[in-house]
Amino acid sequence: MIKYSLKCQDCSFRFDSWFSSSKEFDRLKKLKFINCETCGSLQIEKSLMAPNLSNTKKKSKDKNIPNFEEVKKN
Repeated sequence: MIKYSLKCQDCSFRFDSWFSSSKEFDRLKKLKFINCETCGSLQIEKSLMAPNLSNTKKKSKDKNIPNFEEVKKN
C-alpha cells in the first residue's frame, strides 16, 4: 500500500488517498476514477510527500520489547 498526497489542479484542494501501488494510481487516473472531493474535477496530480521512515537502530523505550537489531543478532 502507498499513500499519496493529491492536489486538484482546478481548485487547489489537497487530500490523501491510499493505493495498492503506483501503477494502480496511474490505472485509476486513466480510467477517470480519481476526482476532487470538493469540485469534482478529474485534474488530480500527486504532490510531493515525505516518506515515513523509522530508525530501527534506536533502542526501544520499553525494555521488554527488543528492537530489530537485537532480534537480528539472536
